[in-house]
Amino acid sequence: MNSGGNVDNVKKRPHFRVPHVYVLLFFIMAAAAIATYILPAGQFERIVDEATGRTIIDPNSFHYIESAPVSFFFLFKSIPLGIRAAVDVIFMVVLTMAGMEIINQTGALKIAIANMIKAIKGKEYFLLIIVGLVFTAIGAFVGWAEGIMMFVPIGVALSIAMGFDALVGFDIVTLMAGMGFAVGVTNIYTVGVAQGLLGLPLFSGLGFRMVMLIVLTIVSFLWILRYAKKVKENPAASHVSDLHLDIEEIDLENPGEFTLRHKLVLVTLVAGFVAAVYGCLKLGWFMVEIGACFTLAGVIGGLFAGMNLDEIAENYGLGARKIISAGITIGLARAILVILEQGLIVDTIIFYLANMVQSLPTSLTALGMYLIQVIINTFIPSGSGQAVVTIPILGPLAEIIGSQQQVAVIAYQLGDGFTNRIIPTSAALMGGLAMAGGIPWSRYARHVAPIMGIWIVIGGIFVIIADMLALGPF
Repeated sequence: MNSGGNVDNVKKRPHFRVPHVYVLLFFIMAAAAIATYILPAGQFERIVDEATGRTIIDPNSFHYIESAPVSFFFLFKSIPLGIRAAVDVIFMVVLTMAGMEIINQTGALKIAIANMIKAIKGKEYFLLIIVGLVFTAIGAFVGWAEGIMMFVPIGVALSIAMGFDALVGFDIVTLMAGMGFAVGVTNIYTVGVAQGLLGLPLFSGLGFRMVMLIVLTIVSFLWILRYAKKVKENPAASHVSDLHLDIEEIDLENPGEFTLRHKLVLVTLVAGFVAAVYGCLKLGWFMVEIGACFTLAGVIGGLFAGMNLDEIAENYGLGARKIISAGITIGLARAILVILEQGLIVDTIIFYLANMVQSLPTSLTALGMYLIQVIINTFIPSGSGQAVVTIPILGPLAEIIGSQQQVAVIAYQLGDGFTNRIIPTSAALMGGLAMAGGIPWSRYARHVAPIMGIWIVIGGIFVIIADMLALGPF
């Protein structure tokens, strides 16, 4: 009989490991494909809303149609189709990082950050708050989602140089912007679209949204700063301490001389950011133009640094190679919706979920609308895309149960916005993680899960309060 002292013979329980993001997304794709054999195909009729010019669904027109289950081959065909559908996001991520690699190789950014860290020594947490407030405002008032990705490399580099980790930098840029986007004080892409579809005055309920923004900003900062303090005091406490991320370290002791060439490179980079922001706000630019902007900034910056054309081309290609796997990730995420659309079950899922909400007790219906939006966001992570599909259902549903249409908008915007910061089907999230040095989604999801749970609970409380207050105007 074996004595209990021989630990070598004691079997260790297997440790569960989250699979590679490609594997995880493929499993979700396979589940979506199987669902096309289980769920009946159905569709709503689409009509053009005269007030907004957008194509929306007729909420009373749902009907079942002939099933269209996808084939085994289509499961794989959906991958290139998903990449094609998300090509603008992919090009923006790849071209932005390719241009940034040229800038990185000049050394200007590293020297500038090192000098700035020396200047603000002892005020690192204050800088985190200032940067976080800027991106919160961008999300809440401008409504940027994918465009925020271009700031991720700078945020991560700054965070690491201050003694934190890549996750702190990623959080302070994308998590704060994502929270602001969800609250959407003047977010034209979510709140603006939803209110327009329901005939509500544009950005009505602004005071209530400002209260939500203040509460969620305070809660989010407390969570991020608590983690940042823990990492600064003990780097081993970082959730990515054991990973080798593709991030160049900055030498704070001997950063080197900040020459005229370096200054010209930095001016070029800042000009690229300013041009991209101005173009998006005033000229109708979006992802394609952002990619072009940073390609141009990279080339000009490389020339200012004294690189020849071959060196610029080599560094541009190096940057693209480092990030190209993110393009596959984004394509796989988009392929899930491609499969659901091909199988004609997207409308069926929405119809079933809406019926579930309608069957709830009146006191829980508003909360049900919110939770249903959280679920739907996994399949339709586009804010405006989700609005034109679900708002024509939620608006009349709110009236039927005696609630306000403004409450339906609150339920929609929070249900749509929060989980964009954790779901692997979000192109903005997956692209951002790649631009943060290749943080694995599984590791990030475990890191962000606590604040996500807190957000969802707070969001539910605000939906209930809005319903109790009969938040209007109607």
